[in-house]
Amino acid sequence: MAIVHVRYAAMPEDIRNNLTEDQFELARVDIVAEGDIIQETTEYIDLGSGMRKIHHKGDIAPGNLLPTHDLSGAFGEDNSQWES
Repeated sequence: MAIVHVRYAAMPEDIRNNLTEDQFELARVDIVAEGDIIQETTEYIDLGSGMRKIHHKGDIAPGNLLPTHDLSGAFGEDNSQWES
């Protein structure tokens, strides 16, 4: 897994509206780097364009992707997926 250097402030507004900077630091471990093999079939959001699409296990990531289940919703107010 490659380390992806993505600045929070450079991401599309749709992502920043649903993930605080602190939550993004927690979600960073789930980023699939551009060119890496996708390990899970699920919906991802492209960190550069903000486009959402289902990618399948074994596909090559066309950009830096974050699984949409890492987005918190409620404009970053819902932390339930980060609490155990």
